Amino acid sequence: RRTILTKSRNLLKYRQVSHGIFIRHGRTVEQIKRIIDLLSLPAHIHPFSRCLTCNTPLVQVTKQQGEDRIPPRVHTWCEEYACCEHCSKVYWKGSHFTRIKEVIDEILGPGLWE
Repeated sequence: RRTILTKSRNLLKYRQVSHGIFIRHGRTVEQIKRIIDLLSLPAHIHPFSRCLTCNTPLVQVTKQQGEDRIPPRVHTWCEEYACCEHCSKVYWKGSHFTRIKEVIDEILGPGLWE
């Protein structure tokens, strides 16, 4: 009951494959846009809401709650943090956040997912 995303037409020919999408050549952003449209996913997309390591939903934590896991240099300038209750990984809006947000905006449209 899963959908296979693949660049292999041969894989989609197997009888056991009931749901599959052939990924056409092109820019990754365009491929992602096509998949989102085909599967009607916009309402289900919530960037920065799950742990990148274990996929557990993130919870907001205070600086004091995550203090022992926040690098000292980040602790001096950042006030907002999210934490994974399963693997204890801590996230904050650093330079990587800005770059990833730009890609998400290109895929979904600016501000459409916030």
